[in-house]
Amino acid sequence: MSLQMIGVSLSGSFPQGVPAIAELMDNVRRVERLGFDAVWSGDHIIMHSPILDVMTVLASFAAITERVHIGTAVYLLPLRHPVATAKQVVSLDVLSGGRFIFGIGIGGEIAREFAAVGVPVSERGRRTDEGLEILTRVLSQDHVTYEGRYYQIHDVTLEPRPQQQPYPPLWIGGRSNAAIRRAARFAQGWLGYLVSSNRLREALHQIQEMAPTYGRHPADVQGGMLLFTAIARDYETAKQMAIANLSRRYNQPFEDLVDRYCALGTPAQCLEKIQAYIDAGMSNLAFSFTCPADQVAEQIEWCAADLLPHLRSP
Repeated sequence: MSLQMIGVSLSGSFPQGVPAIAELMDNVRRVERLGFDAVWSGDHIIMHSPILDVMTVLASFAAITERVHIGTAVYLLPLRHPVATAKQVVSLDVLSGGRFIFGIGIGGEIAREFAAVGVPVSERGRRTDEGLEILTRVLSQDHVTYEGRYYQIHDVTLEPRPQQQPYPPLWIGGRSNAAIRRAARFAQGWLGYLVSSNRLREALHQIQEMAPTYGRHPADVQGGMLLFTAIARDYETAKQMAIANLSRRYNQPFEDLVDRYCALGTPAQCLEKIQAYIDAGMSNLAFSFTCPADQVAEQIEWCAADLLPHLRSP
């Protein structure tokens, strides 16, 4: 059941309001101390509940950790100019000592955040494609010029370079065929989110078929999951926690979704769900605990004690 990387997502949106920052930082330290490999954070400018700026949050995480990777799960690239984003990527990679993973998505479920920054939501996919071309070039080349439909840059050189060469690992999140194509073209990984194990398997098969089109080997792109998880003494308790958390987080009913897309229940029940994703090709896992804010520490501890040993075993 061994996985390459196991992490925890902290500081996405906060359905119950922003927690005490000291508690958030304690949980980051807890993730590292208990042997997880990465700490992730989500991104929105405007969400249904409070959310902090992801790059600022990850800089604070980098400052209090030494070993774990830090990553965006996922950063909404079309909301920002790719050159400004590239500068943040370089800075985080240097400040973290080469521990940054850049997960990228297009968003779109909250149209008003696109309106707030003057980006038509209908352009988000094409802007992301151009943004990825610019981002990968300015992170690895000097004197970059690019003439696109949405972005035009001339003779851009960024210094310093990222510590990870040619640039930090790129992970593409998203359920659409366009996201699958972006992963095959640009990324080191595809990060599934609210998808079934069958969809994960299908997506990875599509990526393997597309990768040679872009001069890449099918094995160049790994499969990952941001998996909503609630551990409890019984399945129903975990299910109700997940429904309450996700319904508030996304401002929509989740009663009919959690059984399909979440790992819920006792540690054994959660492991059974995780195994289905591993069997489908998942090699990287990020837990996102769907519980009240004051129970996140307990979920991390429980996961480390009863799930990690099994997920580490060959």
